[in-house]
Formats: sequence, structure tokens, C-alpha cells
Amino acid sequence: MNRVRAMLSTLAMSGALPIQAAGSDEITKLCMSVRSDLLDTSQSMTMCAGYVGGFLDGQAFRTLSSGTVTKGSEVNPYLGYCFGPNVTTGQLVLVFKKYLIAHPETLDHPPSVLLNDALKKGFRCK
Repeated sequence: MNRVRAMLSTLAMSGALPIQAAGSDEITKLCMSVRSDLLDTSQSMTMCAGYVGGFLDGQAFRTLSSGTVTKGSEVNPYLGYCFGPNVTTGQLVLVFKKYLIAHPETLDHPPSVLLNDALKKGFRCK
């Protein structure tokens, strides 16, 4: 994930990415347009992966500031989803894409809500 963040920072500073943040509709469209394989290196994959990484950073901060502890890179049941340290950002993006395609009736909801729902469905805690 650090590599994706570094790449996004480099692209943003070089002017290759628009300065303004993408809106809800743009995020869902970007993530839905990602190819369904882990070899996708398109701008859509990069931007969607950046969104997913930022979301997870925010959730980790929320968890830590609430006094709930996480183990390694696993997200704990406090957030409603759990995944191990070997899950890649690409896998998370594909789970998000699958959820968006399966639930078109929810595409008017904020992408953070949709991503949270996708992670809860794709990575249920045992």
C-alpha cells in the first residue's frame, strides 16, 4: 500500500492527476471500470487503490483513537471486517468492484459507505 501512496503522490505532484478530489460518482465509476484481474495497472486501478488505501488509513486511525487495538495489519471486528496481512490492495479493490456491480441500487450512496459494506461482506470476521 505504501508503494501505491508514493505513486499517487508522485503523479499528483507531477500534474498527471487532477488536483481536485473526485466526487462520489467518479469514485464508484473509477472502481467499477477496473479490470477484473490483479495485473491491472490502469489509472482507474491506481486511483481506486489510492481511495481504498486512504479509507483503510482513516479506519485504522479511528480504531486506534477509540482505544480498540488492531493486530498487525489485520482490521479487527470493531469495524465489522477482518483480513490478514497477506491481502493485497488489488484484492480489496476487486472485492469493492464486485460489490458495486452486484448492488447497483446503492450507487447513489457515499463511496465510503459502499466500501465499508463491501469489506464487511467480503471479509467477514470469524
